[in-house]
This record gives sequence, structure tokens and C-alpha cells, in this order.
Amino acid sequence: MKVQDLCRRKPNTCLAEANLAVAVAKLWEGDSGALIVVDASDRPVAVLTDRDIAIALGTRDVPASAIRVSEVMSKRLYTCLVNDDVRTAIRIMVRNGVRRLPVIDQEAHVAGMLSVNDLVLEARPARTGKSEDLTWADLVPALDVLFRPSRSRIPDNMMGEAAIFATVRA
Repeated sequence: MKVQDLCRRKPNTCLAEANLAVAVAKLWEGDSGALIVVDASDRPVAVLTDRDIAIALGTRDVPASAIRVSEVMSKRLYTCLVNDDVRTAIRIMVRNGVRRLPVIDQEAHVAGMLSVNDLVLEARPARTGKSEDLTWADLVPALDVLFRPSRSRIPDNMMGEAAIFATVRA
């Protein structure tokens, strides 16, 4: 199964120069928990989550309109390609501890957003006969890592990438 089969095709985006009031309005309107921050060419430069916004507003005594997205957006960006296998995207998520991935096309333009929610809604208890089907056996090890409160709580037997991806086929 390819990422393009699961991702949200018209994700919410904003520019780094926007303020958090604009970002919050976009999150509300799009019923989303994250925005892809893009440059003028619609290429992703960062991700801004509702958590980033909440922490920024909770730690500063200024209105949302006074804080630029560029001040609080994540500085690291991880992406996947529209044609990547969904298991490749899962590995990127786990390796980098992210629950959402901007999806890009061959020219690095935004093509979508893939979230853990998309994966959970698609996963099935068992294979239906197609090797590309995403199953709970593929997904549960990744969820176990991604939803732990702290990376330090990962059990020793889960620390090796081979262990984490034992059931997520390449």
C-alpha cells in the first residue's frame, strides 16, 4: 500500500511568517492537529502542532497574534514521498518520534499529510489476501513506541530497530 492511498490529500498549510492566531484558525477550520509550514513555493519547511501552539501560548504572556509561527514551529522536518510504501512511512515516524508526516511529490511540493490516525483507521486485524494490506501486526509495534510518554520508557527489548520493525515488513 502506498502513502498516497492513505494520506490526507489537501492538508492544512501556513507560512512561517503567519501568526499563531492565524494558525489556530486554520487548525480549527480544518479539524486538524497540525499544519505543514510551507515556503512561497509550497515546499514544506516545518510542522506546527497544536501542542507547539499550546506550549508557546502557555509560556508567554502575549496574545497569539503577537507570536510568529517561525518562533515555535519544529526545527526538524521529516517527510515521505507519495509513492513510498506505507511501512516506509511508519519506519520514518518511529525512527524520528513523530506522529505526522508531510507527504511530498517528486519536486518536493506538499502532496498530503499522513498521520498515525490515518494508519490506525486503515489497519485490519489480519491479512485479507493482499500482501500490501496494513495489519495491526504491522502497526502495533510502531504505536507502542510512538505513544510512550518518553523515549526513555522504551523497553530494552524494543530499543533495536530490528526489534521495533520485526513485524513491519520492508
